[in-house]
Amino acid sequence: EQDAPVFETGFDDPANYPVGEEERQNYLFENGKLTVVSMGEEHRSIAIVDGLAVESYAVEFLVNLKQTSPDGHCFYISDNIHTDDTDRRTISPYLHAAQSLGLGYFDFSQKDRDIASIHVENVSGDKVIRFILVGDLAAAFLDGELVYTVRIPGGSDVYQEPRLGGNMGVTCEFDDFKLWDLSSLSTAP
Repeated sequence: EQDAPVFETGFDDPANYPVGEEERQNYLFENGKLTVVSMGEEHRSIAIVDGLAVESYAVEFLVNLKQTSPDGHCFYISDNIHTDDTDRRTISPYLHAAQSLGLGYFDFSQKDRDIASIHVENVSGDKVIRFILVGDLAAAFLDGELVYTVRIPGGSDVYQEPRLGGNMGVTCEFDDFKLWDLSSLSTAP
């Protein structure tokens, strides 16, 4: 039996996700869905859960790449608990318009890089992404099919500030976001 998520939302109440007046055109809440609009090279993301920090977790959400440039991508992103940029690490599974499901990684010493990027046949329409992180092991599923597994450089960490967003000229529609705390799991043999 699957445990209940520690957080889930269908984006039915926009009041849970306050945005500034100047950003309203970039974050739309309609028909129980969150739409994030990125123009040109803009990076847009919105916090989904406040006050939650976990080392091992799973997230699942429905995403639809609506209008996109060739470089457009929709993503989930989370930062580690850090004191300044020198110890900041970020992980970000994404669905790219160029038919790939990938995992972006950022740290101060090596900046941004993809640590996984796998070609997928079809990125149009509603897609369900599930990303699982247990310690330093990550796995991603697209519509229930395993797409990649990878080790996170630098080992495990505690991640916080989960956000959903879009980058590089894209309209991303999100729904049915769920997050499970998997801290009780271990990667030890």
